[in-house]
Amino acid sequence: MGEFVRSTVSTLWHYRGGCLVGKVVDRYFWVIGIDALRVVDGSIFTVSPETNPQATLLMLGRKENNLLPFAFLSVMLTGEIQM
Repeated sequence: MGEFVRSTVSTLWHYRGGCLVGKVVDRYFWVIGIDALRVVDGSIFTVSPETNPQATLLMLGRKENNLLPFAFLSVMLTGEIQM
């Protein structure tokens, strides 16, 4: 069954949902179980935006980039990933 699905299922839509928040990444997009690795792309969306996702992803990246210095400082001060 798995081979059939892999060989026949395709999409014309934007890929999403590969890095589910709470299962693969936490709410701050840190990969669970791996220190100092974040995923900030369309794979964290469980539902596609109503528009082309490019603008949404650009703003998400910009927001997370603005938070990055605070995350780095937190790691340096505490030795743990926190927000």
